[in-house]
Amino acid sequence: MADLFVQYDADQPEGERLAPEVRDEVYRLAPVNVANGGITEDKLGSASVTATKIADGAVGPTKIAANAVGNGQLAGAAVTTPKLAPNAVTPDKTGTGVVTAYDENGDPINLKIVFLSATDYAGITPDPDTLYGTWS
Repeated sequence: MADLFVQYDADQPEGERLAPEVRDEVYRLAPVNVANGGITEDKLGSASVTATKIADGAVGPTKIAANAVGNGQLAGAAVTTPKLAPNAVTPDKTGTGVVTAYDENGDPINLKIVFLSATDYAGITPDPDTLYGTWS
């Protein structure tokens, strides 16, 4: 005949309130792994998943909603040149004071601007992609 009562000691810390043989039996019967999708939003307590419980790198690009990352989520200097897509920074986005050079067809071109003395200019072979400013 099986025992009808299980010893429970509320004065013990969590995880030790049941007799050791009962804890062992529960461990053997409890599922070791949870199936994918087994833990749903309804089964999670309020605030049970916190930032400290999410591993670094656990939330990848496929889990971030479109437009979910804004200015407030970016650290200073977080966006560096290698992270910019080609042609991502356009004249319309750079604002006043950023010079854009255009060719005769109105297409943007690369152009360097160099200031040097007339004497120094006389001693160089001019670069066709450079605009020189000289003084005497």
